[in-house]
Amino acid sequence: MRIGFFACALLVFSLQAAAQTGELWEITSQMNIPGMPAGMGAQKNRVCQGDDPERAKAAQKDKDECKVTDKKQSATRTQITMVCKSGTMTIDQTYNAARTEFKGVMKMKSKDGDMAINTTGRKVGTCDVAQTRKEQDAKVDAAKKQAAAGAAAGAAAVKESSDKQIKDCTVAAENMQYTGLGIAGQCYAKKNDKQCQQVAQAYPEVSKACGARVAEFCKRLQTPTGFMKASSRENAAQMCGVSVASIKAANCPKGANIDSLAFLGAYCPVEAKPIAQEHCTGRDYTSKQGGKYNTFCSNYLANADFEKTGKQRPAEDRGTAASSQPAQPAQPASTVSKGLDKLKGLFSR
Repeated sequence: MRIGFFACALLVFSLQAAAQTGELWEITSQMNIPGMPAGMGAQKNRVCQGDDPERAKAAQKDKDECKVTDKKQSATRTQITMVCKSGTMTIDQTYNAARTEFKGVMKMKSKDGDMAINTTGRKVGTCDVAQTRKEQDAKVDAAKKQAAAGAAAGAAAVKESSDKQIKDCTVAAENMQYTGLGIAGQCYAKKNDKQCQQVAQAYPEVSKACGARVAEFCKRLQTPTGFMKASSRENAAQMCGVSVASIKAANCPKGANIDSLAFLGAYCPVEAKPIAQEHCTGRDYTSKQGGKYNTFCSNYLANADFEKTGKQRPAEDRGTAASSQPAQPAQPASTVSKGLDKLKGLFSR
């Protein structure tokens, strides 16, 4: 918006500076905006002004964006107040007696903030108005094409990045991989975080698509199957606004079914004990190695020291015993025998 103001300002300055056909003016301007480093807003332009009908028509079109509400003019000074769509600007321009030089200041007040432009101009010669207009039009067209190409390249880069993020978070949600959820996961519970809001504004499609994937992830995390499959469970639970303890507490009392056996064996020793007594001892257990109770019994056996210590080791500390992988092949006889002895000792108490 300030760029449009600046262009309009140069137009006003140049129109006021030249009244005859073919006058070439060199105009130096310094834009002053709070917070802008010194020298960054400096520009120098050469402007050819004259009675070219085409240029006058284009200038009038630009001026239609603003309405002059006050104007005072003498031989050596011009003061103008203009109200534009973006705000209000005041111009104060002083000339030398020959009107070959001027100094001016323009102040702007808009919703984007206040700014000022200090300008000096001097007439440096004559020019071919029509030829200058053609050259300027060619430069403007080239700049527009370059800007359009840059915008297209930027949009393509954003889309490529968005598509990759959406693909990654979709795969991560399906596989319950917390680390693959990206910025959508980090911002899931931070709706009021300024940085997260900026990311959502920059990547709206990612925010919408991956936000939905994270919601699915969090819903599945609070089920036995999803919890057993998830990686980095403590971090994942924190991201979802719950705790590992609350997930266990909610699911352990629900009892056993084929989808939660592995979870019960790993995390619910009280609920799992009667199932282990029935299916994890004797010939019935050894004859069904690799069956549906195999992972349950392995997890329960790995967790059996709970009954001695009263404390349960995290699944991450129990290696593959608490994983959600499909039932493993039958264990060696020696391993099975040791496991049975341990379970018999527990159940005999």
